[in-house]
Amino acid sequence: MFLKKVLLLIGLISIIHAEPLHFMIQERVGNSYILFNSTIEGKAWIGIYKKDTSNEWKNVRKWEWATEPITKIDINFLATGDYEARLFFNNSFTTEKVIGFHMEAGPSQRANRLKDTTIDIGRSDNFTLDPVPYEQALNWVGVFNVGAEHNRANLLAWGYLEKENRVTIKTINEKKLPIGNYDLVYFIDDSYYQLGDTKTLTVGFDGKYALGIYKTHGFVLDSYDYINNIQQDKDWIAIFKKDDEPIRKNIIAWSYISEGIFPREDAKSSIIQFPKLADVIEEFEGVNYKVIIFEKDTYTILKTMTPVSI
Repeated sequence: MFLKKVLLLIGLISIIHAEPLHFMIQERVGNSYILFNSTIEGKAWIGIYKKDTSNEWKNVRKWEWATEPITKIDINFLATGDYEARLFFNNSFTTEKVIGFHMEAGPSQRANRLKDTTIDIGRSDNFTLDPVPYEQALNWVGVFNVGAEHNRANLLAWGYLEKENRVTIKTINEKKLPIGNYDLVYFIDDSYYQLGDTKTLTVGFDGKYALGIYKTHGFVLDSYDYINNIQQDKDWIAIFKKDDEPIRKNIIAWSYISEGIFPREDAKSSIIQFPKLADVIEEFEGVNYKVIIFEKDTYTILKTMTPVSI
C-alpha cells in the first residue's frame, strides 16, 4: 500500500511540473510563411491541412519536423481557403493542438512557371524544359493525358526541378509519347499540389513536303521522325487547295505512304518520294496548296504542310 501511494505521489508531481502544451503562431509573413512556436516532444511535427479534412497523410499540404521551439513552414503555394496547422507528437497522427488560419492566394500561387511547349516525337521520352525557376528541392513537373486527374495513377512522364533552372522529363515506361496534346503541370514539394495553371505539351514531328531535297528530283516527304517513330500501315497523304477543308470531296490527289519509294539508298531514314503524285503536284504553286498526312485510313490529321522548294 505504501509503494502504491509513493508511485501515485510521483505521478502527481510529474503532472504538476510538466510543461504546459503550447502551440501558437509566432509570426506570419503575409502569404509567404508562418513561424510556429510549439512544445517540443519526441518526433513532433506540424502539418498543414485544408479545414475539415482528416489527419490522413494524403491530406497533408505541407509539413515540417518540430525540432526547435520555432518552426518555419512555407504557405505561398496554398490556394485561397481556410486551413489548419496541426501539432502531432511521436510521429503519430493524433492531434495535440490545432490553429486555424485563412489564406488568400497570392502571386506565387497564381504565377505560371511553365508555358505551352511543343516537342518532336523523337525526343518525347526524354526532354528538357528550360528555363523553369528552381525555387526549392523536390518541386517537379508532370505530364498527363488532357483532362485526366493529376495523380500518380495517371502520370505519364515527370522530372524534378534542377538548380540550373530547368527540368529533364522522362516517361514512366521509357517509351515515346504518342502524337497529341498533354497536360503539363508544376507541383510543389514532392506532392500533387499544383502551382499555376495547367499548360499544354504538344508532341508533333518535324516534316516538310518539298521539291529537290538533297538533290532529289520530284516532290518528297522529308521527315526522320515520321518515318522512324510514327508511320503505320494505311497512313496516307493527300493534296488540297490551301483554304479547302480536308475532306474527301476536296482531295486533288492522294497516296498511301507505303506506296512511296526511297529515291536514294542514303535517304531511307528520312525521305519518301511519291511517283503517283508527281505529275499533279508539279503544276502547283506551293503557297496555294497544302499536303496533309492522315492516320490509318482515317481523316485524323498527323501533319499539315505547305509544299516548298529547296
